[in-house]
Amino acid sequence: MRQQVIREMVGEQAYEYVPLGKYIVSAPAVCRDRPTFKYTRIEVAGVLEWLGAGHSVEELGEGFISSSV
Repeated sequence: MRQQVIREMVGEQAYEYVPLGKYIVSAPAVCRDRPTFKYTRIEVAGVLEWLGAGHSVEELGEGFISSSV
């Protein structure tokens, strides 16, 4: 069964994605269609690798905050 592509306007740009869950999507124009968190370019696989390596959710959040400053 093929999933439906959703199209939303985010600001001035169209955002097309296939929902894989409530917060995880596959968007053809984002990260080569690999699963990401909705409205971001954060790849699910990267987060799972980080957590699988023994890092905490808090460390993950701190990493994103310090890299965006």
